[in-house]
Amino acid sequence: MKNSIVAFIIFFSLARTLSSMDGPAEGFISGTITEQGSGIPLEYSTIAIYSASDSSLVGGTVSDREGNFSISKVPLGHYYIEMNYIGYDKAIVGEVLLSPVNRSMDLGVTELAVSLQAIDEVEIVADRKHVDYRLDKKVISVSQDINAAGGTAVDVLENTPSVSVDIEGNVSLRGSGSFTVLIDGKPTVLSGSEALRQIPASTIENIEIITNPSAKYDPDGNAGIINVVMKRSMDNGICFWVEITTTISLPETS
Repeated sequence: MKNSIVAFIIFFSLARTLSSMDGPAEGFISGTITEQGSGIPLEYSTIAIYSASDSSLVGGTVSDREGNFSISKVPLGHYYIEMNYIGYDKAIVGEVLLSPVNRSMDLGVTELAVSLQAIDEVEIVADRKHVDYRLDKKVISVSQDINAAGGTAVDVLENTPSVSVDIEGNVSLRGSGSFTVLIDGKPTVLSGSEALRQIPASTIENIEIITNPSAKYDPDGNAGIINVVMKRSMDNGICFWVEITTTISLPETS
């Protein structure tokens, strides 16, 4: 009987010892993430643990203000770890093995390099608005009106606020056909719609509509002023230099 009690006590002690040696089948992974070269900690870096056998996601976390991270309760097994941060190249740590003998692993400091990408020359192109509202006038950009290409100034004004064009091409400014037409700020021999029908749209840079002209324009009670600004063009000319030689004969003196 006494031998049986002693054997039971020894068996119970051995079982508790083996049980404490096995422990839970979980491990612990830690490390630090910094910027390559400067050593600045990278806060909020993402750390993901993948199974080495099937690349399934096992767990993950983010780094703290000091760039440190720790992941607990990781099942024992063989893994690889990916570390990411926006604007930096991804780092992969392979051959991470958690076993009953080695349940915790410190990955040390992992440095992430800034992601650099060489690009070609960048050309930024900005288009002007079709109608630009200014303090004293509205400016219509003719180049932005594709429908008016090949037409006249009347075609440009068809879709312009405060201007209406009837089926015969007669232009009305604020409901009145009595307005002054200027070309580059100078008055024309023709007036009103007749002048606008004679100007090709391809030669116009923009059209300014002045509904409240200042005193310098002397509108004479008209509904306003339509100023047509023409495109500037410079033709190459040929300059000739003519040298004229004149011979004058003087009478001989005795």
